[in-house]
Amino acid sequence: MTELRGAHREALIEATVAEFAAVGYERASLNRIIRSAGISKSSFYNAVGSKGELFDAVVRMLVDDVRAQWTPPAPAEFAAPDFWERVDAVLAAFAELGRGRALPLLGRIFYLPATGAADGRADLLAAVGAWVTAVISAGRAAGAVRDDMPIDLQAAAAFGMLRGVDEWALGAGPLAPAGASRPLGVDETSRYPRESDGVSSGTRGLDGDAAVGHGAEILGGVEREAAAPGILLRRLLGT
Repeated sequence: MTELRGAHREALIEATVAEFAAVGYERASLNRIIRSAGISKSSFYNAVGSKGELFDAVVRMLVDDVRAQWTPPAPAEFAAPDFWERVDAVLAAFAELGRGRALPLLGRIFYLPATGAADGRADLLAAVGAWVTAVISAGRAAGAVRDDMPIDLQAAAAFGMLRGVDEWALGAGPLAPAGASRPLGVDETSRYPRESDGVSSGTRGLDGDAAVGHGAEILGGVEREAAAPGILLRRLLGT
């Protein structure tokens, strides 16, 4: 795909996400995307060769935009007694990214069925999976993550749980009410559930004790969007 810049790039990304999120990959119409983006067919087809190429390019552009805003900490940084506080900080940082543009747009199309061709989602999933496995390994070394089961099983369970939370928060998962959807531009600051168990400055483990150092506090008062995923991860992986 020929690189697009400026207003054309942003208009095409938003039109593509809106179309694929609304009707899915198979029913998506390039003509509707062109009209919505407000660009000429000649300009469009000079940059894009096919529906699959467009989908892949938009995913990769949004991933690049997210990476430009945030870089995940090195897994080795989690091999410390404050493992869970560091996890909370990452979750809170992701909730903060949800206030922006790129992450919510990516979320709206990330869990669509496979297109039948390779796209940027496979590369991202592989990279995230490897990072999650390495972080869990660091947590086991720090004594914060249980080590009585295979690490690849733990990684798969953690990854699946986080995906489930994300799909639920986006209203896109199998548990969403029939017909549930979110319009483009919705305020995604609420995409992560807030605390609802009475914990004000920490999250609770299996024994009911508050885990101090909540990620929202680490980030200097950011709202506690990451609380529920943190609770679930502790219950899934904690010692």
